[in-house]
Amino acid sequence: MTDQELRDFAADHIYYELLMLHETAMGLKWRKDLDSDFALKNAFIESFTIHARVLALFLYKGPKWDDDVTAEQYVRDVQKWKAERGDIPAELQEVIDRTGKEIAHLTKGRRPPGDPKKGWTIEHVYVLLCKPLHLFLRHADPARLDVRVPAFIQELPPGTTT
Repeated sequence: MTDQELRDFAADHIYYELLMLHETAMGLKWRKDLDSDFALKNAFIESFTIHARVLALFLYKGPKWDDDVTAEQYVRDVQKWKAERGDIPAELQEVIDRTGKEIAHLTKGRRPPGDPKKGWTIEHVYVLLCKPLHLFLRHADPARLDVRVPAFIQELPPGTTT
């Protein structure tokens, strides 16, 4: 992809993923009406986990398919990016795996109602993604990002590691 194509993709799709991750996390934290609406609350959780999964894969996994877009296409030096970023934290890998098993597919891997491991730690997952997003921003070539993407990431909390 050219720099312009990457910039356009970032404007349309990376920005959307960031926005949806943030808005669903904030909705789950602050919207009191979700507690009384089972379907709406689950829709927020499912949306949050899907967007968290997309961003974790974008940041930590190389392209699996020819048309995949990953952070590697945006950074100036892929080797430096990978070295500083490191491997995916186990907790983010768990988000990827659980979202696939418990939300995106009908599998026997779904947890039954009442299972103490069924719940999601939304705020923790959100903060876990913030640190690699800030790191991505430091490594990204500004010519490849729409201005809204860095502006959005800069407003996120600094994040943490596990």
